[in-house]
Amino acid sequence: MVLICVSAIIYLVLFTFYNYYDYYNFCRCTRVSPKTLVDMLHQAALRLIKIKKMFKFLLSICFVISFVGIKAQDINYNNLQLENEEYHVTIPYEYVKGQIFLPITIKGCRYRFCFDTGSPTMISKKVVNVVKCKELEKTILYDINLKKDSVRNVLLPELKLADLVFKDIPTTILSDVIDGCDELAGIIGANLFRNSIVLISHKNKTISITNDWKKIPVKNKYRNLMHLPENRNAPFVRVEFRNGKNKGGGEFIFDTGDSRLLNVNTHFVDFFTEKQVLELVDSTYGKGAIGFNGVSEDTIQKRYRVSELKVNKASIYNISTDHSRISSIGCELIEYGDVLLDFKNKSFGFVPYEEQTSSRQKYWPIDFTFNRNRIEIAAIWDESLQGIEVGDQLIEIDGVNLGEVDMCDFINKDFFNKKAQVSLLIVNNQGEKKKFKISRLEL
Repeated sequence: MVLICVSAIIYLVLFTFYNYYDYYNFCRCTRVSPKTLVDMLHQAALRLIKIKKMFKFLLSICFVISFVGIKAQDINYNNLQLENEEYHVTIPYEYVKGQIFLPITIKGCRYRFCFDTGSPTMISKKVVNVVKCKELEKTILYDINLKKDSVRNVLLPELKLADLVFKDIPTTILSDVIDGCDELAGIIGANLFRNSIVLISHKNKTISITNDWKKIPVKNKYRNLMHLPENRNAPFVRVEFRNGKNKGGGEFIFDTGDSRLLNVNTHFVDFFTEKQVLELVDSTYGKGAIGFNGVSEDTIQKRYRVSELKVNKASIYNISTDHSRISSIGCELIEYGDVLLDFKNKSFGFVPYEEQTSSRQKYWPIDFTFNRNRIEIAAIWDESLQGIEVGDQLIEIDGVNLGEVDMCDFINKDFFNKKAQVSLLIVNNQGEKKKFKISRLEL
Protein backbone atom coordinates (compact mmCIF):
# COMPACT_ATOMS: atom_id res chain seq x y z
CA MET A 1 0.00 0.00 0.00
CA VAL A 2 2.91 2.37 0.74
CA LEU A 3 4.31 1.73 -2.73
CA ILE A 4 0.90 2.38 -4.23
CA CYS A 5 0.49 5.67 -2.39
CA VAL A 6 4.00 6.81 -3.37
CA SER A 7 3.22 5.99 -7.00
CA ALA A 8 -0.05 7.87 -6.73
CA ILE A 9 1.68 10.97 -5.28
CA ILE A 10 4.27 10.96 -8.07
CA TYR A 11 1.60 10.84 -10.70
CA LEU A 12 -0.53 13.44 -8.96
CA VAL A 13 2.24 15.93 -9.70
CA LEU A 14 1.28 15.45 -13.34
CA PHE A 15 -2.31 16.37 -12.58
CA THR A 16 -1.79 19.99 -13.53
CA PHE A 17 -4.95 19.98 -15.53
CA TYR A 18 -8.40 18.74 -14.61
CA ASN A 19 -10.08 15.88 -16.46
CA TYR A 20 -13.75 15.14 -15.97
CA TYR A 21 -13.00 11.45 -15.97
CA ASP A 22 -15.13 9.11 -13.86
CA TYR A 23 -12.78 6.86 -11.89
CA TYR A 24 -15.63 5.02 -10.20
CA ASN A 25 -16.32 3.32 -13.52
CA PHE A 26 -13.14 1.26 -13.27
CA CYS A 27 -14.60 -0.58 -10.31
CA ARG A 28 -17.27 -2.38 -12.36
CA CYS A 29 -15.94 -5.86 -13.04
CA THR A 30 -12.33 -4.55 -12.78
CA ARG A 31 -9.57 -6.27 -10.86
CA VAL A 32 -7.49 -3.40 -9.54
CA SER A 33 -3.76 -4.05 -9.04
CA PRO A 34 -0.80 -1.72 -8.41
CA LYS A 35 0.26 -1.99 -12.07
CA THR A 36 -3.27 -1.22 -13.27
CA LEU A 37 -3.51 1.77 -10.95
CA VAL A 38 -0.22 3.26 -12.15
CA ASP A 39 -1.17 2.71 -15.80
CA MET A 40 -4.57 4.26 -15.15
CA LEU A 41 -3.08 7.32 -13.47
CA HIS A 42 -0.57 7.71 -16.28
CA GLN A 43 -3.28 7.64 -18.94
CA ALA A 44 -5.36 10.12 -16.97
CA ALA A 45 -2.41 12.49 -16.61
CA LEU A 46 -1.89 12.54 -20.36
CA ARG A 47 -5.53 13.52 -20.93
CA LEU A 48 -5.97 16.35 -18.44
CA ILE A 49 -7.07 19.63 -19.99
CA LYS A 50 -8.18 22.07 -17.31
CA ILE A 51 -7.21 23.06 -13.76
CA LYS A 52 -10.38 22.88 -11.70
CA LYS A 53 -11.87 21.25 -8.59
CA MET A 54 -8.65 19.48 -7.55
CA PHE A 55 -10.15 18.48 -4.25
CA LYS A 56 -12.96 16.43 -5.84
CA PHE A 57 -10.48 14.86 -8.21
CA LEU A 58 -8.24 13.77 -5.31
CA LEU A 59 -11.26 12.22 -3.60
CA SER A 60 -11.89 10.13 -6.70
CA ILE A 61 -8.26 8.98 -6.76
CA CYS A 62 -8.37 8.08 -3.06
CA PHE A 63 -11.55 6.09 -3.75
CA VAL A 64 -9.71 3.97 -6.31
CA ILE A 65 -6.62 3.56 -4.10
CA SER A 66 -8.79 2.26 -1.26
CA PHE A 67 -9.52 -0.88 -3.29
CA VAL A 68 -5.89 -1.74 -4.09
CA GLY A 69 -5.16 -3.21 -0.67
CA ILE A 70 -7.30 -6.23 -1.51
CA LYS A 71 -5.21 -9.20 -2.58
CA ALA A 72 -5.95 -9.85 -6.26
CA GLN A 73 -4.09 -10.83 -9.39
CA ASP A 74 -4.25 -8.69 -12.50
CA ILE A 75 -5.58 -10.86 -15.33
CA ASN A 76 -5.25 -9.48 -18.83
CA TYR A 77 -8.60 -10.33 -20.41
CA ASN A 78 -7.33 -9.20 -23.80
CA ASN A 79 -4.74 -11.98 -23.83
CA LEU A 80 -6.56 -14.26 -26.27
CA GLN A 81 -6.34 -15.32 -29.93
CA LEU A 82 -8.69 -14.92 -32.88
CA GLU A 83 -7.98 -17.49 -35.58
CA ASN A 84 -9.55 -15.51 -38.44
CA GLU A 85 -7.12 -13.23 -40.26
CA GLU A 86 -9.66 -11.39 -42.42
CA TYR A 87 -13.30 -11.39 -41.39
CA HIS A 88 -16.67 -9.70 -41.69
CA VAL A 89 -19.73 -11.31 -40.11
CA THR A 90 -23.25 -10.07 -39.43
CA ILE A 91 -25.14 -11.80 -36.63
CA PRO A 92 -28.85 -11.43 -35.76
CA TYR A 93 -29.44 -10.75 -32.08
CA GLU A 94 -32.29 -11.18 -29.65
CA TYR A 95 -33.34 -8.07 -27.71
CA VAL A 96 -35.03 -8.80 -24.38
CA LYS A 97 -35.75 -6.25 -21.65
CA GLY A 98 -33.10 -3.87 -22.98
CA GLN A 99 -30.32 -6.43 -23.35
CA ILE A 100 -28.67 -8.11 -26.35
CA PHE A 101 -28.39 -11.91 -26.59
CA LEU A 102 -26.18 -13.76 -29.08
CA PRO A 103 -25.81 -17.43 -30.07
CA ILE A 104 -22.44 -18.92 -29.07
CA THR A 105 -21.00 -22.36 -29.86
CA ILE A 106 -18.67 -24.12 -27.42
CA LYS A 107 -17.46 -27.66 -28.10
CA GLY A 108 -20.25 -28.25 -30.61
CA CYS A 109 -23.02 -27.09 -28.25
CA ARG A 110 -25.05 -23.94 -28.84
CA TYR A 111 -25.54 -21.51 -25.96
CA ARG A 112 -27.21 -18.16 -25.33
CA PHE A 113 -24.87 -15.38 -24.15
CA CYS A 114 -25.56 -11.77 -23.17
CA PHE A 115 -23.46 -9.15 -24.98
CA ASP A 116 -22.11 -6.89 -22.22
CA THR A 117 -19.48 -4.28 -23.10
CA GLY A 118 -19.07 -3.36 -19.43
CA SER A 119 -17.86 -6.82 -18.47
CA PRO A 120 -15.13 -9.32 -19.33
CA THR A 121 -16.24 -12.61 -20.88
CA MET A 122 -17.95 -14.98 -18.41
CA ILE A 123 -19.35 -18.51 -18.51
CA SER A 124 -21.66 -20.52 -16.30
CA LYS A 125 -20.58 -23.43 -14.12
CA LYS A 126 -22.65 -25.71 -16.36
CA VAL A 127 -20.44 -24.83 -19.35
CA VAL A 128 -17.26 -25.25 -17.30
CA ASN A 129 -18.41 -28.74 -16.31
CA VAL A 130 -18.74 -29.66 -20.00
CA VAL A 131 -15.51 -28.06 -21.21
CA LYS A 132 -12.10 -28.86 -19.76
CA CYS A 133 -10.66 -25.49 -18.73
CA LYS A 134 -7.36 -24.57 -17.13
CA GLU A 135 -7.83 -22.85 -13.79
CA LEU A 136 -6.40 -19.33 -13.44
CA GLU A 137 -5.87 -17.23 -10.32
CA LYS A 138 -8.92 -16.11 -8.39
CA THR A 139 -9.63 -12.38 -8.42
CA ILE A 140 -11.71 -9.88 -6.50
CA LEU A 141 -14.66 -8.58 -8.51
CA TYR A 142 -16.59 -5.38 -7.83
CA ASP A 143 -20.02 -5.28 -9.43
CA ILE A 144 -22.22 -2.35 -10.46
CA ASN A 145 -23.16 -1.80 -6.79
CA LEU A 146 -19.47 -1.96 -5.75
CA LYS A 147 -20.15 -5.18 -3.84
CA LYS A 148 -17.06 -7.38 -3.86
CA ASP A 149 -16.50 -11.10 -3.99
CA SER A 150 -13.78 -13.57 -4.92
CA VAL A 151 -14.39 -15.20 -8.30
CA ARG A 152 -12.90 -18.11 -10.21
CA ASN A 153 -11.22 -17.57 -13.56
CA VAL A 154 -10.44 -20.18 -16.20
CA LEU A 155 -8.85 -20.35 -19.64
CA LEU A 156 -11.63 -21.28 -22.08
CA PRO A 157 -10.02 -23.29 -24.94
CA GLU A 158 -12.36 -22.21 -27.73
CA LEU A 159 -15.48 -20.19 -28.42
CA LYS A 160 -17.26 -19.63 -31.74
CA LEU A 161 -19.39 -16.63 -32.65
CA ALA A 162 -20.77 -17.21 -36.15
CA ASP A 163 -17.64 -17.84 -38.26
CA LEU A 164 -15.29 -16.26 -35.72
CA VAL A 165 -13.15 -18.66 -33.71
CA PHE A 166 -11.63 -17.39 -30.47
CA LYS A 167 -8.95 -19.37 -28.62
CA ASP A 168 -7.57 -19.43 -25.07
CA ILE A 169 -9.94 -16.83 -23.60
CA PRO A 170 -9.43 -15.71 -19.98
CA THR A 171 -12.93 -16.14 -18.58
CA THR A 172 -14.67 -15.49 -15.27
CA ILE A 173 -17.15 -17.98 -13.80
CA LEU A 174 -20.63 -16.54 -13.27
CA SER A 175 -21.61 -16.02 -9.65
CA ASP A 176 -24.29 -18.08 -7.93
CA VAL A 177 -26.58 -15.04 -8.12
CA ILE A 178 -26.80 -15.35 -11.93
CA ASP A 179 -25.63 -18.93 -12.54
CA GLY A 180 -28.08 -21.81 -12.78
CA CYS A 181 -30.20 -20.26 -15.53
CA ASP A 182 -30.19 -22.58 -18.54
CA GLU A 183 -31.23 -19.71 -20.81
CA LEU A 184 -28.14 -17.67 -19.90
CA ALA A 185 -24.89 -19.59 -20.34
CA GLY A 186 -22.54 -16.64 -20.16
CA ILE A 187 -21.52 -13.12 -21.10
CA ILE A 188 -19.69 -11.97 -24.20
CA GLY A 189 -17.40 -9.17 -23.05
CA ALA A 190 -15.78 -6.41 -25.07
CA ASN A 191 -12.37 -8.05 -24.57
CA LEU A 192 -13.12 -10.44 -27.44
CA PHE A 193 -13.11 -7.55 -29.90
CA ARG A 194 -9.93 -5.69 -29.00
CA ASN A 195 -8.75 -5.71 -32.65
CA SER A 196 -12.20 -5.53 -34.24
CA ILE A 197 -14.79 -3.03 -35.39
CA VAL A 198 -18.32 -3.68 -34.13
CA LEU A 199 -21.55 -2.11 -35.42
CA ILE A 200 -24.82 -2.55 -33.52
CA SER A 201 -27.82 -1.86 -35.79
CA HIS A 202 -31.03 -1.98 -33.80
CA LYS A 203 -33.21 -1.33 -36.84
CA ASN A 204 -31.93 -4.57 -38.34
CA LYS A 205 -31.41 -6.33 -34.97
CA THR A 206 -27.89 -7.28 -36.04
CA ILE A 207 -24.29 -6.96 -34.88
CA SER A 208 -21.57 -6.72 -37.54
CA ILE A 209 -17.96 -7.56 -36.67
CA THR A 210 -14.98 -6.96 -38.95
CA ASN A 211 -11.31 -6.02 -39.00
CA ASP A 212 -11.73 -3.90 -42.16
CA TRP A 213 -13.05 -0.38 -41.56
CA LYS A 214 -14.13 -0.18 -45.21
CA LYS A 215 -16.78 -2.82 -44.48
CA ILE A 216 -18.50 -0.52 -41.98
CA PRO A 217 -18.26 3.04 -43.34
CA VAL A 218 -19.22 5.57 -40.67
CA LYS A 219 -18.50 9.22 -41.42
CA ASN A 220 -16.01 11.02 -39.19
CA LYS A 221 -18.62 13.57 -38.12
CA TYR A 222 -20.43 10.77 -36.27
CA ARG A 223 -17.25 9.57 -34.54
CA ASN A 224 -15.41 10.53 -31.39
CA LEU A 225 -12.46 9.16 -29.42
CA MET A 226 -13.02 6.08 -27.28
CA HIS A 227 -10.87 5.29 -24.24
CA LEU A 228 -10.07 1.63 -23.51
CA PRO A 229 -8.58 0.35 -20.23
CA GLU A 230 -5.48 -1.63 -21.07
CA ASN A 231 -6.51 -5.09 -19.88
CA ARG A 232 -10.27 -5.20 -20.62
CA ASN A 233 -11.34 -3.04 -23.58
CA ALA A 234 -14.46 -1.74 -21.81
CA PRO A 235 -15.29 1.37 -23.89
CA PHE A 236 -15.41 4.81 -22.29
CA VAL A 237 -17.00 7.56 -24.37
CA ARG A 238 -17.42 11.28 -23.91
CA VAL A 239 -20.93 12.72 -23.70
CA GLU A 240 -22.24 16.16 -22.83
CA PHE A 241 -25.18 17.40 -20.73
CA ARG A 242 -26.83 20.64 -21.84
CA ASN A 243 -29.47 22.98 -20.49
CA GLY A 244 -29.83 26.08 -22.62
CA LYS A 245 -26.43 27.78 -22.65
CA ASN A 246 -25.14 25.67 -19.76
CA LYS A 247 -23.18 22.52 -20.56
CA GLY A 248 -20.77 20.02 -19.03
CA GLY A 249 -19.15 16.85 -20.29
CA GLY A 250 -17.44 13.71 -19.09
CA GLU A 251 -16.44 10.16 -19.97
CA PHE A 252 -19.01 7.42 -19.32
CA ILE A 253 -18.65 3.69 -19.83
CA PHE A 254 -20.81 2.40 -22.70
CA ASP A 255 -22.35 -0.61 -21.01
CA THR A 256 -24.70 -2.83 -23.04
CA GLY A 257 -25.19 -4.96 -19.93
CA ASP A 258 -27.27 -2.12 -18.44
CA SER A 259 -30.70 -1.74 -20.04
CA ARG A 260 -31.12 1.91 -19.03
CA LEU A 261 -30.10 4.89 -21.14
CA LEU A 262 -28.14 6.84 -18.54
CA ASN A 263 -26.73 6.46 -15.02
CA VAL A 264 -24.84 9.11 -13.07
CA ASN A 265 -22.67 8.57 -9.99
CA THR A 266 -22.05 10.91 -7.07
CA HIS A 267 -18.96 12.52 -8.59
CA PHE A 268 -20.79 13.52 -11.76
CA VAL A 269 -24.00 14.42 -9.90
CA ASP A 270 -22.04 17.10 -8.02
CA PHE A 271 -20.26 18.30 -11.13
CA PHE A 272 -23.31 18.44 -13.42
CA THR A 273 -25.52 19.97 -10.72
CA GLU A 274 -22.98 22.75 -10.28
CA LYS A 275 -23.00 23.24 -14.05
CA GLN A 276 -26.82 23.53 -13.86
CA VAL A 277 -27.39 20.77 -16.40
CA LEU A 278 -28.78 18.15 -13.98
CA GLU A 279 -32.01 18.61 -12.02
CA LEU A 280 -33.18 16.51 -9.07
CA VAL A 281 -36.86 15.62 -9.62
CA ASP A 282 -37.60 12.90 -7.06
CA SER A 283 -36.14 10.75 -4.30
CA THR A 284 -37.25 7.69 -2.36
CA TYR A 285 -35.84 4.87 -0.26
CA GLY A 286 -35.18 1.42 -1.68
CA LYS A 287 -32.89 -0.96 -3.55
CA GLY A 288 -30.84 -0.32 -6.69
CA ALA A 289 -29.99 -2.65 -9.57
CA ILE A 290 -29.08 -6.33 -9.33
CA GLY A 291 -25.32 -6.74 -9.66
CA PHE A 292 -23.01 -9.68 -10.27
CA ASN A 293 -22.76 -10.14 -6.49
CA GLY A 294 -26.43 -9.63 -5.66
CA VAL A 295 -28.95 -6.90 -4.91
CA SER A 296 -27.75 -3.57 -3.56
CA GLU A 297 -28.43 -2.52 0.02
CA ASP A 298 -31.41 -0.30 0.81
CA THR A 299 -30.45 3.32 0.42
CA ILE A 300 -31.81 6.66 -0.79
CA GLN A 301 -32.66 6.45 -4.51
CA LYS A 302 -32.62 9.69 -6.51
CA ARG A 303 -34.04 10.50 -9.93
CA TYR A 304 -32.71 13.34 -12.07
CA ARG A 305 -33.66 15.07 -15.28
CA VAL A 306 -31.28 15.95 -18.12
CA SER A 307 -32.68 18.50 -20.58
CA GLU A 308 -30.35 17.43 -23.39
CA LEU A 309 -27.89 14.56 -23.75
CA LYS A 310 -25.37 15.17 -26.52
CA VAL A 311 -23.80 12.01 -27.97
CA ASN A 312 -21.41 12.99 -30.76
CA LYS A 313 -23.64 14.93 -33.21
CA ALA A 314 -26.96 13.67 -31.84
CA SER A 315 -29.19 15.21 -29.16
CA ILE A 316 -31.67 13.31 -27.00
CA TYR A 317 -33.98 15.54 -24.96
CA ASN A 318 -35.80 15.21 -21.65
CA ILE A 319 -34.00 12.22 -20.16
CA SER A 320 -34.56 10.67 -16.76
CA THR A 321 -31.57 9.18 -14.95
CA ASP A 322 -31.13 7.55 -11.57
CA HIS A 323 -28.29 8.05 -9.14
CA SER A 324 -25.96 5.05 -9.42
CA ARG A 325 -22.59 3.81 -8.20
CA ILE A 326 -21.37 3.80 -11.82
CA SER A 327 -21.70 6.48 -14.51
CA SER A 328 -22.72 4.80 -17.75
CA ILE A 329 -24.51 5.03 -21.06
CA GLY A 330 -26.65 1.91 -21.27
CA CYS A 331 -28.02 -0.32 -24.00
CA GLU A 332 -31.11 1.85 -24.54
CA LEU A 333 -28.89 4.13 -26.66
CA ILE A 334 -29.07 1.60 -29.53
CA GLU A 335 -32.80 2.35 -29.83
CA TYR A 336 -31.91 5.87 -30.98
CA GLY A 337 -29.26 5.03 -33.58
CA ASP A 338 -26.55 2.68 -34.84
CA VAL A 339 -23.61 2.34 -32.46
CA LEU A 340 -20.06 1.81 -33.74
CA LEU A 341 -17.40 0.40 -31.39
CA ASP A 342 -14.15 0.67 -33.31
CA PHE A 343 -11.82 -1.02 -30.82
CA LYS A 344 -9.12 -1.26 -33.47
CA ASN A 345 -8.85 2.51 -33.95
CA LYS A 346 -10.23 3.57 -30.54
CA SER A 347 -13.20 5.35 -32.04
CA PHE A 348 -16.85 5.51 -30.91
CA GLY A 349 -19.52 6.19 -33.50
CA PHE A 350 -23.18 7.03 -33.08
CA VAL A 351 -25.30 7.43 -36.22
CA PRO A 352 -28.70 8.65 -34.96
CA TYR A 353 -31.94 7.63 -36.59
CA GLU A 354 -32.95 11.24 -35.88
CA GLU A 355 -30.36 13.91 -35.08
CA GLN A 356 -32.74 15.49 -32.57
CA THR A 357 -35.26 13.40 -30.71
CA SER A 358 -37.05 13.28 -27.38
CA SER A 359 -36.61 10.45 -24.93
CA ARG A 360 -39.24 7.74 -25.17
CA GLN A 361 -38.71 6.80 -21.53
CA LYS A 362 -41.77 5.96 -19.46
CA TYR A 363 -41.59 4.57 -15.95
CA TRP A 364 -43.71 2.65 -13.53
CA PRO A 365 -44.27 4.24 -10.12
CA ILE A 366 -42.83 1.06 -8.58
CA ASP A 367 -39.42 -0.54 -9.25
CA PHE A 368 -39.06 -4.28 -8.81
CA THR A 369 -36.06 -6.52 -8.20
CA PHE A 370 -35.38 -10.23 -7.70
CA ASN A 371 -34.37 -11.02 -4.14
CA ARG A 372 -34.77 -13.99 -1.79
CA ASN A 373 -35.98 -16.12 -4.75
CA ARG A 374 -38.95 -13.88 -5.47
CA ILE A 375 -39.92 -10.62 -7.14
CA GLU A 376 -39.91 -7.80 -4.59
CA ILE A 377 -40.66 -4.10 -4.52
CA ALA A 378 -37.34 -2.28 -4.85
CA ALA A 379 -38.57 1.33 -4.69
CA ILE A 380 -41.85 3.27 -4.64
CA TRP A 381 -41.93 6.61 -6.49
CA ASP A 382 -45.61 7.49 -5.94
CA GLU A 383 -46.52 8.58 -2.39
CA SER A 384 -50.21 7.91 -3.05
CA LEU A 385 -49.54 4.16 -3.14
CA GLN A 386 -50.36 3.34 0.48
CA GLY A 387 -50.21 -0.03 2.26
CA ILE A 388 -47.13 -1.37 0.49
CA GLU A 389 -43.41 -1.02 1.19
CA VAL A 390 -39.97 -2.00 -0.07
CA GLY A 391 -39.44 -5.76 0.28
CA ASP A 392 -43.10 -6.74 -0.26
CA GLN A 393 -43.57 -9.58 -2.76
CA LEU A 394 -45.24 -9.24 -6.17
CA ILE A 395 -47.31 -12.39 -6.68
CA GLU A 396 -49.58 -11.48 -9.59
CA ILE A 397 -49.76 -9.20 -12.67
CA ASP A 398 -53.09 -8.97 -14.52
CA GLY A 399 -54.13 -12.33 -13.08
CA VAL A 400 -50.86 -14.09 -14.02
CA ASN A 401 -49.32 -15.90 -11.02
CA LEU A 402 -45.70 -14.90 -10.33
CA GLY A 403 -45.29 -16.72 -7.03
CA GLU A 404 -43.04 -19.41 -8.56
CA VAL A 405 -40.93 -17.14 -10.78
CA ASP A 406 -37.17 -17.76 -10.67
CA MET A 407 -34.17 -15.65 -11.68
CA CYS A 408 -34.28 -17.01 -15.25
CA ASP A 409 -37.86 -15.84 -15.67
CA PHE A 410 -37.01 -12.45 -14.21
CA ILE A 411 -34.10 -12.02 -16.67
CA ASN A 412 -35.82 -13.35 -19.77
CA LYS A 413 -39.50 -12.43 -19.50
CA ASP A 414 -41.15 -9.04 -19.72
CA PHE A 415 -44.08 -9.49 -17.37
CA PHE A 416 -45.31 -5.95 -18.04
CA ASN A 417 -45.24 -6.60 -21.81
CA LYS A 418 -45.06 -2.90 -22.77
CA LYS A 419 -48.48 -2.25 -21.27
CA ALA A 420 -49.59 1.23 -20.23
CA GLN A 421 -51.47 0.00 -17.15
CA VAL A 422 -51.39 -3.20 -15.09
CA SER A 423 -53.18 -4.68 -12.09
CA LEU A 424 -50.89 -5.93 -9.30
CA LEU A 425 -51.37 -8.23 -6.34
CA ILE A 426 -48.83 -7.59 -3.54
CA VAL A 427 -48.33 -9.54 -0.30
CA ASN A 428 -46.39 -8.12 2.65
CA ASN A 429 -44.24 -9.95 5.22
CA GLN A 430 -47.32 -10.45 7.43
CA GLY A 431 -49.15 -12.27 4.63
CA GLU A 432 -51.59 -9.43 3.97
CA LYS A 433 -52.54 -8.96 0.31
CA LYS A 434 -53.31 -5.74 -1.52
CA LYS A 435 -54.53 -5.32 -5.11
CA PHE A 436 -54.29 -2.10 -7.10
CA LYS A 437 -53.56 -0.66 -10.56
CA ILE A 438 -50.57 1.36 -11.68
CA SER A 439 -49.86 3.26 -14.91
CA ARG A 440 -46.67 4.24 -16.69
CA LEU A 441 -45.43 7.75 -15.96
CA GLU A 442 -43.62 10.31 -18.10
CA LEU A 443 -40.89 12.53 -16.67
